[in-house]
Amino acid sequence: MLKTEEEGELTPEAMSELRVELESLEAALRDTEMSDYLRLFIQRQVNAIRDAIRLYGVQGARPVAEAVRKVAGDLICERMRLQTEAENAPEEAKSLLARAVNVIKRTAEVCDDLEKVKKTGESAASIAASVAPLVLPYIAKLLAN
Repeated sequence: MLKTEEEGELTPEAMSELRVELESLEAALRDTEMSDYLRLFIQRQVNAIRDAIRLYGVQGARPVAEAVRKVAGDLICERMRLQTEAENAPEEAKSLLARAVNVIKRTAEVCDDLEKVKKTGESAASIAASVAPLVLPYIAKLLAN
């Protein structure tokens, strides 16, 4: 499915910010001591978001929304193991996981902005509002540890 004219535009600044943060996360993944599970979990989320951003120019917001849903699904399906791994992780790994969760949240917010333009006048469920309850507890828990 190709991008439609009524879709909002992701600003070059927003696109650049997400790309820079994804690159930074990947670089930190290489340099941070953490379990293979956490490393692979974060890398999967980075890959999903990065791939969606690449497709955005042609396919619009749909791949971004799908990536956010995939990430949210991973958070739900793996929450117990993720929580255990995060609790036992070194501080640097916890910080990196918190950064990854913030990128997920920011991506959901960007996706919401695009969808709101497309659905002007309609009552649409907010992707960020749906994802926030999944990611915010991880941020709070990581920062508390």
